[in-house]
Amino acid sequence: MHHWKKIIVLLGLLIFVYAGFTAGESDAAEKRKVILIDAADISGDWAGMIKDKSAVVDITLAVALYMKEEMGKDREFNVILTREKDRDIDLQEKMKLIEKNKPDFLISLHVNRGFGKASSGFEIYYPDYLTDVAGQDKKSERFQLRNRAQADSLKMARIIQENLNRLFPRKSRGIRKAASSVNYEWVVPSVGVAMGFVTNDEDRKKLLSEKAQREIAQALVKSVKVFYR
Repeated sequence: MHHWKKIIVLLGLLIFVYAGFTAGESDAAEKRKVILIDAADISGDWAGMIKDKSAVVDITLAVALYMKEEMGKDREFNVILTREKDRDIDLQEKMKLIEKNKPDFLISLHVNRGFGKASSGFEIYYPDYLTDVAGQDKKSERFQLRNRAQADSLKMARIIQENLNRLFPRKSRGIRKAASSVNYEWVVPSVGVAMGFVTNDEDRKKLLSEKAQREIAQALVKSVKVFYR
């Protein structure tokens, strides 16, 4: 087993946007797509689980930086990172970034862990926006917004799975729906990508490789481009 509860809670908190997110701006089509990438850090309860924790902390950040570098070549996208160096960043700071930048999509990068060394492979999570709107008018703006965000999240998750499958054949652990932990009025499409298990020797070796980090970043960037084009 591995601890997804905290990741799901984190993702749930990140993907909801407070009031001020206006959906119908007349010039929206002309703006660059804002992609917010969260390079998730490693909480304290990892102590003792892995030998090279300090290096593992850099995995999500490295992939995020490579994604920004690659997408920076394309004028269609404006990439924002929740952090650009090895530092702690709390939920409040991340929420401020979301409120300020109003992203079109949020991609949260994670590394996984398991009790034992057998667990390996990558997983993709997308948020469940519709659980708390059951029975509501499906024509309402609230329902349509959530339905669209959930559909877009699942669409992106499937594209990412396809591209990561090419990179890591037979290593997919599937696409999973993550229950949202909070409920605000505004939502944005979002996926959580757990790139591998750092408690698995083979996965950890790959994830610590610059070559693999760049390849993962390229696969994710390709997925974003396919989604929008």
